[in-house]
Amino acid sequence: MKTGIIVSHFGVKVLVEDTHGVRLPFHVARNSGHVVGDFVDLGSPRLRRLPRRNELSRKVHAKTQVIAANLDAIGIVTAVIPKTPRTFIDLVVVGALSQNIRPLIIVNKSDEPDTAQYYQDLCTTFDDDISIFDVSAKKGDHIAELCDFLTKIGRTAFVGVSGAGKSSLVNALLPNACLSIGLIDASNQHGQHMTTVSTLLKLPGGGELIDTPGIRDFEPVDVAPLQLAQYFLGFEKILQDPCKFRNCLHLNEPECSILAAVKSGKIKKDRYENYVQMMKNL
Repeated sequence: MKTGIIVSHFGVKVLVEDTHGVRLPFHVARNSGHVVGDFVDLGSPRLRRLPRRNELSRKVHAKTQVIAANLDAIGIVTAVIPKTPRTFIDLVVVGALSQNIRPLIIVNKSDEPDTAQYYQDLCTTFDDDISIFDVSAKKGDHIAELCDFLTKIGRTAFVGVSGAGKSSLVNALLPNACLSIGLIDASNQHGQHMTTVSTLLKLPGGGELIDTPGIRDFEPVDVAPLQLAQYFLGFEKILQDPCKFRNCLHLNEPECSILAAVKSGKIKKDRYENYVQMMKNL
């Protein structure tokens, strides 16, 4: 079987790289379901997608949007301008862990005045449960360290709100990528949507990056209420001492380990409130 991997998707056309590194264009139906990262059979009359080992997807207006497939890691690119909501990070982390994808947080724009405190707050919140990097795509600070980390992971998709600097970060990691970047709207501190298609790029020392279009929100797909706590960073440590009831949702049940941890301060109140809000949405 001759196979390849989709490296770009342009609506009704995809670019596929075969096992020899040759890139070939193919026409596909607009609703074909193909995404960047998909392995495909090049020998069939129509481009046939091979089974995925995982996928990063979200709910959009009651429909499922698959962002990328066959991933080893998700790099959540955040910034203070525009401010990335903490709930957005939690939601992407849950979506990643539910698919057995490693999440990491990349705090971009370390040259901005308030970034140092934002970075420290994230480190305190997640308490070594997740790798967190502070970088400046603009000045190049800590880019080499991040690049070294990414080359050892495999395939990483960058996701984040528009304006967080995903494309700038890719350009810093791969200067020849030459991705378009946008400006921040001063009136609302929101970024402009510059990346319109997902693209797979290879790091020189190994590893791959997928740059994805910016998104404003993220709602995980196929995470049941009883599963949420096991994917919510920090909760799994507390649940090593199980709750009284196996079907505990950690909302108001008696002898709940999570509620006890909130009361004792082991889990911060605002972090628990994020969990409750996510549970309501589920």
